[in-house]
Amino acid sequence: MDAGMLMASTATGQGLQPMKDIASAQAFAMTVEPEGGSVNPTLSTMTVVGNI
Repeated sequence: MDAGMLMASTATGQGLQPMKDIASAQAFAMTVEPEGGSVNPTLSTMTVVGNI
C-alpha cells in the first residue's frame, strides 16, 4: 500500500512529505523508485523495513 514518498530536496525545501495515514499498519518499507514513481514498488531496491 502506498504511504507516500520521500523526495530529494528542492529549492523550496519541500523534500520530506507527510506519510498517508494507514490505521492498521504493522510494518513499513522504503524503496527507491524512478522520478515520478512506479505503479508497483521495486522490491529489489528496498532499503528500509521496520515493524511498528
